[in-house]
This record gives sequence, C-alpha cells and structure tokens, in this order.
Amino acid sequence: MFDQVLSASEREELLVWIHRWEAANPDADPAHRVTGWIDVAYEFQARFEPRPEFAEPARESGWDLGRWAIA
Repeated sequence: MFDQVLSASEREELLVWIHRWEAANPDADPAHRVTGWIDVAYEFQARFEPRPEFAEPARESGWDLGRWAIA
C-alpha cells in the first residue's frame, strides 16, 4: 500500500517508526495495533507537510460583529 506514496527509504523509516510504536505498546490487541499503525503513518507523513493554519497570518474580517461574535 505505501509503495505508491512513499519511496523505498521513506518506507524503511516508517517501518522504524512502527517498530518503535510496537515496542511502546506491546499489549495492543489487533484492532488497536492497526489503528496505531495508521496514526503513526499520519504522524510520519505530517512531519514534512506545511500546516496551513500557520502558513499565512490570520486575515481580518471587514465585519464589525461587536458583541455578536461567532463561537
């Protein structure tokens, strides 16, 4: 599955991350192991992706909502 989105070296590094997760969670049942691997893969992928919420400063709205701010 990862061979279509990650290079060989990235897959090797991801496997290291998964082994680290396995070592930290030795008693995980199969369902939690799979979701744990997915979480690790997302963390691995996110390490290089720019976070859009920090990419540019917040823009001011032209609306004056006064005390009726949107929650």
